[in-house]
Amino acid sequence: MALVLIPIFYLVTRASQKSLDQIQDLLFRQKTFDVIATTSLLVLMVVLLTAFFGVLIAAGLHFVDMPYRAALLIFAVLPLAIPSYVFTYTWIALIPSFSGFMAAVFILFLTTLPYV
Repeated sequence: MALVLIPIFYLVTRASQKSLDQIQDLLFRQKTFDVIATTSLLVLMVVLLTAFFGVLIAAGLHFVDMPYRAALLIFAVLPLAIPSYVFTYTWIALIPSFSGFMAAVFILFLTTLPYV
């Protein structure tokens, strides 16, 4: 339990060394709002894509009679066996220019799709 509290204690200690004006300047600068907006857009896009395609794949596997359904089901849940950081590193190693916002959306979409 003590190991869990060390980072929290460190953050509280560092924050208490700053004045209220310094903390407000840090929290309310333009970069903070940009990061919050980008993160919110990333979450929204990944949730919408994952929900749509996850339900579509699940419904297709459940209601449509198709050959090799068991194999398709295995491929649908295969990303659960691969940690997301390994998945991301593999994409970066395969395609070094694969970066940016849309790359993050794509990787997060693929890694969270099996959870739907």
